[in-house]
Amino acid sequence: MYASWQIEIPRRSKRCSLNQEQFAEGTEYYSLLQRDEDKGHYVRKDFCNVCWEQVSKDYEKGSCSLWKSKVPLRSFEKKSESRDIRALDILRESIQDLNENILAEAFVLALYLARKRIIVQREEVYIEEKKMLLFEIIATEEMLLIPKIELSQIQTDNVQLELVKKLSI
Repeated sequence: MYASWQIEIPRRSKRCSLNQEQFAEGTEYYSLLQRDEDKGHYVRKDFCNVCWEQVSKDYEKGSCSLWKSKVPLRSFEKKSESRDIRALDILRESIQDLNENILAEAFVLALYLARKRIIVQREEVYIEEKKMLLFEIIATEEMLLIPKIELSQIQTDNVQLELVKKLSI
């Protein structure tokens, strides 16, 4: 069950939206996210560098979210420790909750995971007049939308204690 502000963001396409060429590991690409008002959901288009140069002028700045990324290299090496994997699972669960304390925990976890380079911030967007951060999980290219919370508004002692409890289970 998604929280009222939560939207579903499609994963990266396996092929360029214009020339249908398959993205290879390590290839840079541009992602464009736009709201389809008729259907009521978001549409994502991914373009290789060459095609982006052709179509970029067709999109007005501010009418969509845009970011540049790189197709991850598939590594058999396990990069994340179990604590980081647990933190990512807790983050996924937390962003579906409307409780302000839990959303504060999600925001802090997102900052932690971004610092560990497990997720990366792609865009800052407004949904229903709420400032949101769009993060991508590097390994799976899954997109997460997390409310941005001013650090001064977070009761850090309480959030820290709750996260320690959750991460040690």
